[in-house]
Amino acid sequence: MKKIVVLLISIILFSCNKEDDNCKPETEAEVVYDGYAVLLTQEEVDEFSAAGYTKITGGLTIGQNSEAKSPIKDLSGLSKLNSIGGWLTIANNPVLLNLEGLEGLKRVEGNVHIIDNNSLSTMKGLDNLMMISISLKISKNSKLKNLDGLESLIVIGQDLELLHNYELDNVMGLSGLSSIGGKMYFSMNSSLSTLHGLNNLIHIGDKLEILNNSDGSLTSISGLRNLTTDLLEIEIIGTELSDFDGLNSLTSVSSLNIQNNSKLKSFNGLNGIFQIRNNFTIHNCAIKNLHGLERLNAVHGIITIQYNSNLENIDALANFTGTFTNKVNINNNPALNDFCGLNLLSNNFNGEFIIVDNAYNPSIADIIDGNCSQ
Repeated sequence: MKKIVVLLISIILFSCNKEDDNCKPETEAEVVYDGYAVLLTQEEVDEFSAAGYTKITGGLTIGQNSEAKSPIKDLSGLSKLNSIGGWLTIANNPVLLNLEGLEGLKRVEGNVHIIDNNSLSTMKGLDNLMMISISLKISKNSKLKNLDGLESLIVIGQDLELLHNYELDNVMGLSGLSSIGGKMYFSMNSSLSTLHGLNNLIHIGDKLEILNNSDGSLTSISGLRNLTTDLLEIEIIGTELSDFDGLNSLTSVSSLNIQNNSKLKSFNGLNGIFQIRNNFTIHNCAIKNLHGLERLNAVHGIITIQYNSNLENIDALANFTGTFTNKVNINNNPALNDFCGLNLLSNNFNGEFIIVDNAYNPSIADIIDGNCSQ
């Protein structure tokens, strides 16, 4: 163990009656661990706990050693700990059932990583954690059912990542979260069907990424209804969403990448978007049309619409000017025989134009001349 730095701070403790004239201030010791603590066994956790540390200036790692002789199962001795100046990593603890003992933590200045704890079912124990200055990653916790215990969390400075938690069936524990400074990335959480619980989230700084939520279990993102951040990168791939209800407040996005959503019927929920600052991709989805994108009038990059087996027309793009578009690539849509929504060709469009392997493949001249469907 590193040296203990003890700072005596005067704290008035009203352990006696307020009206008692004999009630005197007491002193409480703040016990500081100066450095980075790595606890690999239950014995090391108990030894660290016995020292009564209230603050760690660096990071704290609990577990993360598959060869540990004494698996960690109890963190209750850490109850005096209230401050971590670096990261908190809780990893590879196969018999750890909960995080009880960490209730004193209100803020972690670094990353919080909770990874590969195969008996952990909730986040109970982090009940008073209000802010994570960098990122929160919860991954590969095979028995994790919910995120209960994180209700006090308001701000994540950078990223929120939920990955490979196969029994996670709700995110109601994030009901207090209002801001994510970087990206929100959910992937392969096979039991997660909705995002109810994120109703107070109003800000994501960089990217919303939902990828292969275990081959399509996600059916609703309506829990994001209060999200108002513009210029997000959005990737939604491999879900069973039928629409995008929940993104209704967005008006401008950085990019929009929609792929492999086998139940998608419309783009409702994106009705407010009028511009995409970079690329727009629709690939291998079940849509018959692009309804919900009627307000879109500018894409400042490449439009790719391909391998959508049921797509019949693109009429929803009638308001799209194409002024800033570099390239339009529409290919391998076997039911697409109507391009009359491409009014951009009447607005001096100067980008690259590719239409191949659809049910009908008109040239630019055909579309301008009114031969836009078959």
